[in-house]
Amino acid sequence: MESVQNATEVFDQVYLDIRAGLLVLAASLDRVDRSEGAEVIGDDLRRERIQQGLEILSGPGLNRAEQIQVLFSDPYRSGWNTADANETSDSPGDDA
Repeated sequence: MESVQNATEVFDQVYLDIRAGLLVLAASLDRVDRSEGAEVIGDDLRRERIQQGLEILSGPGLNRAEQIQVLFSDPYRSGWNTADANETSDSPGDDA
C-alpha cells in the first residue's frame, strides 16, 4: 500500500530546493541588471517572458509547471517535421 505525504511533509522536502532556485534566479537577474547596457533588456521579449513566468509562479493554481512550459514553448505548427519546415523560427519561445 502506497503512503501519501501531506502538504507539510512535501513542503519540508522541497523547501530548500525552492529557496535555492529562487536565489539562482535572483542572482542571475541581478547580474543582468548590473551589466553594461542593461536598459535594453527591458524591451527583450525573453525578459518579458521571465516576468510573465514570475507572475504565474506567484499566483494560485495546480498547473504552474504546465503554464511555464507553455509560456516558453513555440506554438505547434502543422508540418513542422517536413522538408519545407527548414526555415528558422523567430517565435517568442525561442531560446536562441
